[in-house]
Amino acid sequence: MLSKIVIFTFFFIYLEASDIKLGFKTIRVKNNISSYSTGQKFVPKVIKTLENFLSTSSDQKKNHLVIIINRYNVTVKNPNTSKVFSSKKGKLYNHTVDLIIEVVNENKKRLFLEEIKVTSLKFFEIKGGIKNQLKFQELISDELNLNLIKKLRKLFMVKIGDYVLPN
Repeated sequence: MLSKIVIFTFFFIYLEASDIKLGFKTIRVKNNISSYSTGQKFVPKVIKTLENFLSTSSDQKKNHLVIIINRYNVTVKNPNTSKVFSSKKGKLYNHTVDLIIEVVNENKKRLFLEEIKVTSLKFFEIKGGIKNQLKFQELISDELNLNLIKKLRKLFMVKIGDYVLPN
């Protein structure tokens, strides 16, 4: 299992996406999740990923981009009822983040609103202790951030491509 974690980490480092330059006056990332959320400790990593991925241009634009993190949920299930995992003893780890992408003008009028949901799901066999499980949770969180970047890049290019500036 340790070799799988090392291989995943190796590929994750080299698949890191470059930033995207957007033509907004300001870009804000808001944390709007409750304090009792199961993924509260992974939210700062999502905020850092978003801040590193998005950058404003020097153009004088009047619109603002607001990204609101509504929910980060971590679920761990025993897949005993599934035929796929019947021969293995392990757990299914699911990380899900819900975001709201909003574009507003200076008068606070909403120009664009999109809700997106990004999920990362992995099966982990129970061989190690709690340290291996915590490390595995961190790797799933990193994979979720990579999926989030890919989904946001696609959203910006397709839905609000007028604001994307060439690097």
